[in-house]
Formats: sequence, structure tokens, C-alpha cells
Amino acid sequence: MTAAEFIAYCKTHLGKPYIWGANGPDTFDCSGFAQFVLGEIGLDDPKEDLAADGLYRRFKQSQNGTVIPKGLCGALVFYGIPNRVTHVAVCLDDINMIEAGGGGPKTKTVEIARKQKAEVRIKLINRRKDIVAIVLPKNLPWMQN
Repeated sequence: MTAAEFIAYCKTHLGKPYIWGANGPDTFDCSGFAQFVLGEIGLDDPKEDLAADGLYRRFKQSQNGTVIPKGLCGALVFYGIPNRVTHVAVCLDDINMIEAGGGGPKTKTVEIARKQKAEVRIKLINRRKDIVAIVLPKNLPWMQN
């Protein structure tokens, strides 16, 4: 898969509802979405349900990823505080990310998600000031030599 194909694949999920604890394919929470799209390129097992903090702990390990100063396609951007990451999104480039966002623990139905406008959406990486790290997973297909 190329970077352009990955971006196009991620965008096929735009507008799908954010549901707390959901991991796809029709509804997602933030970590469920990240795991789902990384699973498409063989970099994560979506059956291993990790929250944003668990994904951060996994991918910041040097054997799994590299902390980078700005977004690159396929990098994960983590938000919160270093000892409690609360949100994860997938970078499309150095400015934009795609996320399942806008909801929270009370977002349990599609009806609630629609009212909250909680869904898979594209946002600016720097829209939040609580970025903990941007981590580039190892073995992204388009980053191979």
C-alpha cells in the first residue's frame, strides 16, 4: 500500500459514528480507529483492544516506533499528559490528522454520536495544545527502502 492509498482508505471511514469502546468496522472510538487502519497494513492487531494510552506505550518503544517532531503519513499523534494519554489520531501529513473524535464515555449510541457530531473526521494536528508525542510506527509500507 502506498501513502496515497492509505490516506484514501482512511477517508473511506469519514462520517462513521464515534462510539465509546467501538473498534469498527461501522463505529469507532479513537483507539479503535487507529488500530483498525493500522491493522489494514499489518501493523497492529485490532483484536487486541488497546486504549490510546496502551497504543502510546506500545509504539513509543524503539522496536515499534520512533518519536518524530512533526506529522508524517501514518504517524500516530497522542494527546493528554505523558503518564495518561487520552486520545490518539492518525496523521495524514504534517498538518492534518484523521480521528474518531467528538465523543466520550457517554457516547454509547449512534443517536448520541450524531447529536454530538462525534465521528471519524479530519482535523488539524495542532488543534489541541496537549500533544504528548507524534510517533512513527516501524515498517510503514511506504517508508520501506
